[in-house]
Amino acid sequence: MKWVIVDVRETDEYSVEHIEGSINIPMSVFEQEWCQKLQAYKDQEINILCQSGNRARMVEKLIGMHCSCNVRVYEGGLIEWKNQGNKTKVVKKFHIPIMRQVQIVTGFLVLVGVVWSLILHPNFIYLSAFVGAGLLFAGITWTCSLALLLSKLPYNKI
Repeated sequence: MKWVIVDVRETDEYSVEHIEGSINIPMSVFEQEWCQKLQAYKDQEINILCQSGNRARMVEKLIGMHCSCNVRVYEGGLIEWKNQGNKTKVVKKFHIPIMRQVQIVTGFLVLVGVVWSLILHPNFIYLSAFVGAGLLFAGITWTCSLALLLSKLPYNKI
């Protein structure tokens, strides 16, 4: 039986380093139309892969709820793939993944809101509340406005 690798990492992560010949379908854009995309590989074993295996396990469950494909998780993800001596296609460019940038910016804004509310004026706590509300919205809707904004910056163009 033939097999195919579906990489569920975000597009910016995939474009920096990936397994040659793999297909990128980011977890963040998972919809029922995935089933249609995966049907093209119905006669093959579909190996779901991410950086470490966590997102791949979540996607495996989502696929199981929406369509019937022969899928399995590549345990350990891209990290394990490389540890086993397998090759990846690497773009020689330093890059911080978008979601890590989101964590850095949101953490900074929450910290600034708390510190400024203690030092300058109590109303600065609303900055932290605003950031928290944005994170809650992103978690519920799988839509991160900050990630979309950060992806437009010149250093995120790959």
